[in-house]
Amino acid sequence: MIAAPCGFTLLRVGDVFILARDSLPQALLEAGADRPESLVTARPLGVGSGRGPRGVVDLAGGERLLIKQNLRGGVLSRWNREIYFGVERFRRELVVSRDALAAGCPIVPTRAVVLERRRLGWRAWSATPLIEPAEDLACCLSACTASSDIEAILSRVVACVHELHEGGLYHRDLNLGNVLLSPEAPPLIIDLDRACLFPGGVPHRLRRRVRSRFVRSYLKILGPTPVLPVTAIDEIWPRLGRRGTA
Repeated sequence: MIAAPCGFTLLRVGDVFILARDSLPQALLEAGADRPESLVTARPLGVGSGRGPRGVVDLAGGERLLIKQNLRGGVLSRWNREIYFGVERFRRELVVSRDALAAGCPIVPTRAVVLERRRLGWRAWSATPLIEPAEDLACCLSACTASSDIEAILSRVVACVHELHEGGLYHRDLNLGNVLLSPEAPPLIIDLDRACLFPGGVPHRLRRRVRSRFVRSYLKILGPTPVLPVTAIDEIWPRLGRRGTA
């Protein structure tokens, strides 16, 4: 049986569990979240956009949520794409999102999770506020042809990551697909299912790990010889970070 974290509400319909704060579980149920597969379609082709099917849910009060199925990546995904053997990471994601938002971190918070019990484990969907218009960093950089444009975008992103770290949020998988860009707003960080909070700020050794993960993603998406070399990222990153360790 799933236990709701303190401050959250759990609503069960058969083998489906909807977990969120306040009256959101009921609103999601009325929108069809007891049949989560019916709310999503296959992800778009191309770079970025994550790996899971997604869709938009319109709630009765006018709120619009992006709901996305959580799928595994890495080597394990060759045999098991959608089944998780526990739900703690999704319960934790709700709590981390709530606390990081309260700390002023530049994130798109996870508002709810929908969990479906299967014979060998669980399938999971996450619901976040719909941000429009917006695209992820992978799509944005792939469309750039001038190094000056890429550098300007990366400077905004690095400043966002620095703010994230100062607020105490450590994102274990900060790749180009997990940064959301809007024309008239600062960048936002998404996909917090592996994130954790450090009171007083993220330790410097973990900040360096985030930078390394980001650079690997940059080369994977833009190729081994991108328009803006990796050395430029190394210059941008410490320039905007306190004590050179953003």
